[in-house]
Amino acid sequence: MQEIKKLFKNKKINSESILLFIFLLIVALLPIHAILSTWTISNFGHSDIIKSWKEILLYGLAFPLIIWTIYKRPLVIQRILKENINVVVLSFITINVFLLGYSSYGLRSETAGFIFNTRFLAFFLFAQILAIILNKAVLEKAVFWIICIGGSVVSIFGLLQMTIFPKNILSHIGYSKTTILPYYTIANNSNFVRIISTLRGPNELGAYMVFWLPILLIVTLKNWDRGLKFRYIAGMIWIASIITLYGSGSRSAIIASLASVSIAVYFIANKQIKKNLLIITLIIGVIASIALIAGRNTRFEQFTLLHKDVSVQSGTTSNYQHYQSLKVALKIIKEHPLGLGVGTTNVPSTYGPQGLTIENYFLEMMVETGIIGGILFLLICIILAFELWKNQDDDIAKALLAGLIGISIAAMLLPAWEDETLSMLFWGLAGIVITKKINLKEQNHKITLNNK
Repeated sequence: MQEIKKLFKNKKINSESILLFIFLLIVALLPIHAILSTWTISNFGHSDIIKSWKEILLYGLAFPLIIWTIYKRPLVIQRILKENINVVVLSFITINVFLLGYSSYGLRSETAGFIFNTRFLAFFLFAQILAIILNKAVLEKAVFWIICIGGSVVSIFGLLQMTIFPKNILSHIGYSKTTILPYYTIANNSNFVRIISTLRGPNELGAYMVFWLPILLIVTLKNWDRGLKFRYIAGMIWIASIITLYGSGSRSAIIASLASVSIAVYFIANKQIKKNLLIITLIIGVIASIALIAGRNTRFEQFTLLHKDVSVQSGTTSNYQHYQSLKVALKIIKEHPLGLGVGTTNVPSTYGPQGLTIENYFLEMMVETGIIGGILFLLICIILAFELWKNQDDDIAKALLAGLIGISIAAMLLPAWEDETLSMLFWGLAGIVITKKINLKEQNHKITLNNK
């Protein structure tokens, strides 16, 4: 890839080249890290260390090098702190630091909670620093194409899981009840399988597709004139992506994906295309509504839309669990406006004395970090949306804005940003995109002249 070669054209090994290598390595491995980690854990153990490889690289290796880089180039930290979004991000991270130990859930739970809440925002800051000290345009293209390769791998593997591979194929490389389930089911019925592709769960896969599909749309439209070969490849990946999204069985992700792709089309298409798409959408909507009404009592629709097996009398369904999660979250926020502390919900809470599932990510932040922490995170998302909106000349910014809206919809019913594959890839690319181009040499020269 030409962009990566340009970034590493200086063959000297220094702090900048090491930071770049760490960043690109994390971006490249994230889409397949669940498979690599699960195989390694099943063979060698040490699950906490292996699952934390990216956090070790980010906090353990990159962070000290970032401090050294900032020490040598104080303009970098000035540039970072100049942006309002970064001030809010650092405030949110600071709240998470103060709330460590607040819950008495234990070191493992609290550390996991802190990592889950902050790693993608730390990666967001990391990306901005790289975009300042390196060639932003080349870095953006390199990361974008690496993400495209990863998205294609996830989609094609998902297609194979839905068509050729046996449903338990991942069990051969260590997937099990003690690591990651090789597949999931709807209402415990093995005839209705939910695939996970190369990620760690069907909901995580669905949320990832909300991010991936607008990216795929940008790639398709920008390269459509490259020839018939590209169109065949793009068509195959689109088919694989749609089938993979369906195979995830995530209803919120399907709705959010429709929203993100529709918004991306609106940003990119001209007036005539928008008009035609609106007509097509209305027609499809009418046909889909008629089909849903006609098949409302069929077993297939009960499973796929309601995730309910009408042949089994059960008081607990996924819909009921969503309702209970919302109810519990609102009650906790009312009783504990300062929060319960980091690590008290979802996966991190399972390492402590009591597991607590909150399926709305924004409410999850309020449960853990209080109303102030929840508002700060919401403010971060709003400012990011505004920054992406300002970059109307950048198609990648448009895709990210569409993805942010779609993921925010999914996050109402899923803890979407908890998944590192989605969150770190999205916020990493977003950090590069919103960074304004500056010339550090010129800035240093101006400061020298002013001092004289």
